[in-house]
Amino acid sequence: MGQLQRQRYCKTCQKKTLHARATFSGGWGIFLTIITAGLFLPVWLLIALIQAFSPWRCQVCGGGRMV
Repeated sequence: MGQLQRQRYCKTCQKKTLHARATFSGGWGIFLTIITAGLFLPVWLLIALIQAFSPWRCQVCGGGRMV
């Protein structure tokens, strides 16, 4: 699993802090799709859809609320 990071405003900390969320590696997705002859592709798309709506987490307080 990879990780995306961005500077965002945290409502809990009341300042801009580093926020992160987990991502699934595209390299692994391609590898698993090829190895399973395409059977992993729907799973990979489902993972991508779920991750698109996953919350960003503040690296200072751990909160998920931000603007």
